[in-house]
Amino acid sequence: MRTLSEPYSINVTGCLLAIGLAPIFVHIDSRRYLAIFSTETKLRDSMKFHKVEHYTIKKISNGGEFLECLWAQHIDVVLDPHLHDGNVRFKLLKPYTRSRLT
Repeated sequence: MRTLSEPYSINVTGCLLAIGLAPIFVHIDSRRYLAIFSTETKLRDSMKFHKVEHYTIKKISNGGEFLECLWAQHIDVVLDPHLHDGNVRFKLLKPYTRSRLT
């Protein structure tokens, strides 16, 4: 995995995730991520690509709390994973820490 840009803040309140019997994870480069999406179209396209047929869509009401809860459980989160020219593209969401600036 390579980084293409400097870190910046993203608000995920209002983003969407797919829920089956539990939240649906995607596998990218043999790692497991919880995928969230900025639009319903992107979510549905991803579920179709991964051959997931039965799911409900949940809207994230408080992005900060949502991410903090996942990160506390060491769950990696990606935003809008999609296939582009044979490569999977996504934004990996990580907690902000001051130590990254020094």
